[in-house]
Amino acid sequence: MQLQPIAAVYARVSTADQANEDKVSLPRQIDDCMALAGKQGFVVADDLIFREMISGAADHRPVFQQMLAAAKAGKFTRLYVWDQSRLSRAGMLATLTVLEELAEAGVSVMSAADGELTDELLAGIRGWAAAQERARMKARTWPARQAKRDQGYWVHGQTPYGYRSDPERKVLVLCPHEAPIAREIFRMAREGTGAHAIAARLNDGGVLPPEIRVPRGDGRYRRIRVGHVGGGTGLQLRLAEMGVDYASLPRESWGKSAVMKTLHNEAAMGVLVVRDRTGKKPGAWSSGPVINRIRLRIDPGPLMTEAEYLEVREAMKDRRLREDTRRSTRKDYIGTTILHCSQCGSRYLRHENGAPTNAVAAGERRAAPVRASLRR
Repeated sequence: MQLQPIAAVYARVSTADQANEDKVSLPRQIDDCMALAGKQGFVVADDLIFREMISGAADHRPVFQQMLAAAKAGKFTRLYVWDQSRLSRAGMLATLTVLEELAEAGVSVMSAADGELTDELLAGIRGWAAAQERARMKARTWPARQAKRDQGYWVHGQTPYGYRSDPERKVLVLCPHEAPIAREIFRMAREGTGAHAIAARLNDGGVLPPEIRVPRGDGRYRRIRVGHVGGGTGLQLRLAEMGVDYASLPRESWGKSAVMKTLHNEAAMGVLVVRDRTGKKPGAWSSGPVINRIRLRIDPGPLMTEAEYLEVREAMKDRRLREDTRRSTRKDYIGTTILHCSQCGSRYLRHENGAPTNAVAAGERRAAPVRASLRR
């Protein structure tokens, strides 16, 4: 007797609300896919029904990765989805990448709404349409999200270092793995330690950076927030689920930018700074004029009090002033440009009689005509 071919079902909704029976729910997606599989002579085992509640544009979808791993392991030869947007809402390239990965694993993709997804051009167009719909949906829902944001709820964006979000209550909570490190960063800054030195101490102490990059295979990277997956131990488990060897990843460490981003974020004292980023480069976290400051809802409370945060910022300001004073008293070079002797080519070290043309060249040790060059 010939065995029936094995298939899998991947069903996805973006939010928990959509999983209810009154929406295009997970059960409805699964029932329609199961019915189509039965008509086409495929059997679907219970462990090959993959359910996920996450945005189709998310960089990391754990259940989706489990489905891909099962496909590459040869556990099924056909995948059923409700429609193509269940695979991805991140655009043409992301959709085609998914279809190529499944095709390489010997898996065909069948959509209950669109039929078999084999035409790459058509699949790409559908992926583009899904991305456009997501953009329109975002524009429609933004006013309501902005109103929630103005009430102190966390509704969008990357959570500040030291926190993680509670998706049910839309509030920030202290991250048990990041909060102690964030407090240590602020303590060192309060004692007058500079950002470079703070980063060096964290690296010397074996503290993992806020994020690590994992290659996606298409020239891009997905980022994993180390503290949000359970620190070093949780990171190892997550990478094992993804089939990635930690030792093969590029070494990453704390740097000045990550430290300064933490120190300058007023969320540490429970305040969200809203800036006008019109015309600003994406990711320019510290640029743009401030248009509002909102008191955030944080459980049980922020990393530090307002007085403690302002004390740290004052210590940073004092340290910067001391550095500026030291720079302003240096007599090594002339002006903001570097002056060179036109005969020997060496730098001038000091003024004589207050005139640059009478400065002494390091090589000649005598007055000479000056030419200035700006080091870039």
